Amino acid sequence: MKKFLLAIALMASSYGVHAQEAVSPLNKGNWLIETSLSPFSLTNTSGLSFKYNDKDYEWSIGGEGGYFIQNNLALKAGLGVLSINNTIGDGSITDTYLSYKVGAKYYFKHVIPLQIDFGGITTSEDNSLFAGIQAGYAWFVKDNIAIEPSLRYDHGLNNTASDIRTVSARIGFSLFF
Repeated sequence: MKKFLLAIALMASSYGVHAQEAVSPLNKGNWLIETSLSPFSLTNTSGLSFKYNDKDYEWSIGGEGGYFIQNNLALKAGLGVLSINNTIGDGSITDTYLSYKVGAKYYFKHVIPLQIDFGGITTSEDNSLFAGIQAGYAWFVKDNIAIEPSLRYDHGLNNTASDIRTVSARIGFSLFF
């Protein structure tokens, strides 16, 4: 009888171990919230950046969110604010812009994120449109927190953005729910 109960206990504990599956933060139905740090690039309008030159300065702040429509593939949207302050003589002029972005992010092998997006920077006078591509590495420090260093290329799509052709290095911070 002892052997029989021991055998059932071992089978039950074995079943529990095999029945548990690793839950990935990149699974269908999960959400992601992220921002990135790129201190020397103002194309990071959906992240954090700051640039100071003599008396002039520029900064941006923003974030992105996404929903995994299938494992490893998230549809994303982002919003940000960009402010440029230029000193002219004894005064200064500050321009503020709103930025937006929509795109998709796919995680190859669960750790190599590739993002493609379209976005714009809008003012009261015009709207600059651009396309971007970004690739990096996702280092999961916890099950639902990742640090993602990456490289990004942005390319202007219309007349007001024709001079946008930038490459930037970023460090992203992602939360998965």
